[in-house]
Amino acid sequence: MVLLDAGRATLEIFDEAEARAIDQVEAGRRVTGPVRVAFQVAHSEKVAGDVAAAGARILGGPLLTPGAIAASASQVSPASS
Repeated sequence: MVLLDAGRATLEIFDEAEARAIDQVEAGRRVTGPVRVAFQVAHSEKVAGDVAAAGARILGGPLLTPGAIAASASQVSPASS
């Protein structure tokens, strides 16, 4: 697996087994190939609706990926008492 960071986007290159596993987590079924582009947006539901209205086929709904959830959790400091 290779993830190339491009700011608010990543270019993701996976072997077949990793691509299959990620699709299962993110979409519940096999939907992509071994190369993907992922974008980080502030309002994913709105963006998904906009691109669908423009004719894109939505393969999986907007979601926080396990990596994004882990990164978010590591940036939260515990509340002080």
